[in-house]
Amino acid sequence: MKKSKRIKPSVFLQHATFFPDIPPRQACRFVRRKADMRFGDGFVMYSFRLPGCHAAFIVDEQAARINAEQIEICRPQKIRSKTLRAVLSLKKLVRGKHRKHLDALYRADDETVAFLSNGLNLHYHRNGKKHLLSLIIGPHEASRELVRNTMQSLPLERARSKNGKAV
Repeated sequence: MKKSKRIKPSVFLQHATFFPDIPPRQACRFVRRKADMRFGDGFVMYSFRLPGCHAAFIVDEQAARINAEQIEICRPQKIRSKTLRAVLSLKKLVRGKHRKHLDALYRADDETVAFLSNGLNLHYHRNGKKHLLSLIIGPHEASRELVRNTMQSLPLERARSKNGKAV
C-alpha cells in the first residue's frame, strides 16, 4: 500500500470507508500491520491514534475481512481534519455543507443520532446546551434498526431550516 494511503477521517466521511479504492484483503492487511492497538480474539478490534480521535476497525480474523469501521472522538479540540471539524457539533452538521447529506435524525435523552445518505451514523451527546460528536459508525443496518426502534424521530424540515430549532 502506498504511503499516501493513510487513515484519513475526511475519506471516511466522504466514502463511508477509510479504504474506498483498496481491495478488501489489502485494507485488512494494512490495518493488521499498522494499527497502534489490538483488542480481542476471533473478531479483533484494531485502533489507530489520530489527532483528537481514534479510528477503529473490527476484523474477522478467520475471514481476513474488515467487518466494521468507526471514529471515536476523544479530544475534539485536537482534531485537525477540516472535514471532521465541520460536523463536530450537531449545529454545524445541520447548518453546514453536510446538511444536504442528512437523511434522518433521532433523539433519546441526551443522545442524537444523524443518518447520512452514504450510510454513516453520527452520534452526538449533549454537553450543556451543545450536542457534540462522540462517535461515527460506518454503514451497518443493524445499528440503524436499533436506533429506529429505540429513539424518537426528529423532523428534518425543521433541522434543515436556517434557525435549526429542532436541534
